Parts: sequence; structure tokens; C-alpha cells
Amino acid sequence: MRSVTLKDLRDGTHRTLAARYVLDATETGELLHLAGVEHANGAESRATACPLADLALGRIVFPTAPLPPGMTDPRAAVDGDAGTAWSPGPDGRMVVDLDAEQHITEIRTQWRGGHAPASQVEFSRDGRTYGGAAQLSARGVLRTDSTPRDVALRVITSSAGPTSLIALTIA
Repeated sequence: MRSVTLKDLRDGTHRTLAARYVLDATETGELLHLAGVEHANGAESRATACPLADLALGRIVFPTAPLPPGMTDPRAAVDGDAGTAWSPGPDGRMVVDLDAEQHITEIRTQWRGGHAPASQVEFSRDGRTYGGAAQLSARGVLRTDSTPRDVALRVITSSAGPTSLIALTIA
């Protein structure tokens, strides 16, 4: 389906809207049915909304504005978009608020250029006190058995120069 023609019931005029994607929000799928498009009614109600495999995806992160010098918005590391990235700046630190205590077994980072800078992770159950600092591997991975509410990632400045985090995954 490439377009939809709508009729204004007030004056009978027709308007055709063309788009790359057309969303049928009729709840019963009439638009897709009329167009002969394969579909399933109520598919969204059968989808697994939670829990997601990536506990960091779309979560609230800190810091927020104003950001420390050299740091960009850390939401870019948890937005699911490979085209955005978080630049930590010198000795940058970001915190992911998991909203409640969550059992986690792995933290994985994906960095631009493939090089993972020296980084460590800390955990908090109350959002105020952090502990259990652990170094990520040279590949940017940490295997753990923890149940924190918040996860902090600290990037230790290295001589490798500026770097950006494409994705922080918590599973």
C-alpha cells in the first residue's frame, strides 16, 4: 500500500495521502482489509511489551542538562538507534535508572570504531550509594549476577582519544 484516499464527509472532497508507511489505526483493520494487505487484528495485544531483553533500552538516564564539559546526552546510548551515540567526555559517567531492582547477568557496550575504552560499572539499590565496581572486558562486556535498581557506567579517560558509545545493553 503506497497511499490512502480520504473523503471529507462534510463537503465530499477527496484527498490522497502518500507515504512510505501507512498505519491503520481503525482498531479493526478495515483499511488493511480493503487494501488486501495481509494483517492480524489485535497483533499489538499479543506482543510482549515487557520485559524487554535489554533492560536499558529507553530508560531514564543521568546526567541530564546541564551536562559536564565534553559530554553529550547519555540517552543516545539507550535509544536503540545505531546512528546516535553518547560521548562521555573526560572521565564521563552515566547512570541508567532501571525503575526497580532487576536481576542482571550481563552488561554489554558497543563503541564507535569497535574499540572499547577502559570502563567500569557500579551498582546501586537506592540510587544514592554505589558499589561493586567491576571493570568491563577489553571487548566492553561484563558478566555479573546482580540485582540493582541503577547501573552506572564510568569511562576512564584513555590516551586513545575521544570515543562514543552507540549502545549500552543490560540483560
